Order: sequence, then C-alpha cells, then structure tokens
Amino acid sequence: GGISARALARFPYLADALANIPTSWVSKVHFESPSGFVVDYRSPDPLYLMIRRCEFDHLLFSLARPHVEVATGLARKVTLHPDHLSVGTDTCEYRAHMVIGCDGANSVIARASGLRTGNVQSDYAIDMMEETPQEELSTAEGDRMYIYYRIRSHYGYGYVFPKTSHLNVGVGFKLDYYLSRLRGEHYAHHQAFVDDLKSK
Repeated sequence: GGISARALARFPYLADALANIPTSWVSKVHFESPSGFVVDYRSPDPLYLMIRRCEFDHLLFSLARPHVEVATGLARKVTLHPDHLSVGTDTCEYRAHMVIGCDGANSVIARASGLRTGNVQSDYAIDMMEETPQEELSTAEGDRMYIYYRIRSHYGYGYVFPKTSHLNVGVGFKLDYYLSRLRGEHYAHHQAFVDDLKSK
C-alpha cells in the first residue's frame, strides 16, 4: 500500500492518473528497532505515496487497457516449447514468446516455469492488516508512517500507514515462524499491537 516517490520520476504519466484515486503523501517515517532505538526522519520532499492496492492496480489496468488486447480467464497451465510457450485457461490456450507472471504468491506462472523453488513456508511472509477509519483510530500526524521491528518479542514487524480516509494497521511475520509460534493467535497479537500503539 505504499509506493516510493521515485516511481513517479520513472513513470511520470502516473502523476496525472493518480488524481483519479485516493492518495496520501508521506514525508515522515518512524522506524523503531527491537531495542527501542528510534530513527525519526523528516524529508523536505514526499517519500511515499499511500494507496490502496485494489484501487491502484485497477488504475494501472485502466491505463493499459486501451493499448492491449484484453482476455480474461484463469491460467491453469504453462507449457514451455522450443520456440514459444503456451498458457492454458479454462476455455482456450494462448501462445506467446514471453509471459509476465503477475499472479501473486501462488503463481501458476512461477511454478510452471520453475522460477518458484524451495519451501514456500521458509520463503514467504504473512501479513495481517486492517483498515480502520480515521474517526475510530487516528495518528497525531497524517503524513508519517510508522514501522516497528520485532514487536512484542516476536520476530516480525508492525506498521501504521496513513491513507486518505483510514489507517492501515498491520503485523507481518515469516510464514514458518508464524505457523510454529503464532498460529491461532494472530487476532490477539494484532490487538495487542494496537493497544501498545495507543499507549504510546
């Protein structure tokens, strides 16, 4: 839900397009280490653009759509051939020289092409986040993001990202650590993180 301001220098056409979705610029960051050491940085220029991924991804698709042929369907299979590859869906098969897999953590493209190897539990992290309206939970400064490393003696992180009308408050852990130590306790852990933030 955060985009580096450098992205607008690389893709300047996004500046005008972003006016079509709710955005919130952040110019201050607060990082807290496990020992309590804090780095509090204020930039004279915006650092991050806070967005909702569902809105931003739809915006990107709407920008691309007039320039490409759009076909919908769930990719089920990818087959590599000497001179091309094919992607099979529920209804048909597509041939291409290149496929860009943007289909998430459980990517069919990554599995079929051999790009995803290793143990998923040791290679992935899990993130639990809630969107809370600013009327219910707000920060002292709406242009500051907060990140806390190793929260409540657990290996992971917590964060507060100020969006236009709400806050994203979340916690994240490596998946193997979460499954072995926190499974079934994530709601209580998230609530404890929020309670700690309120006390601060």
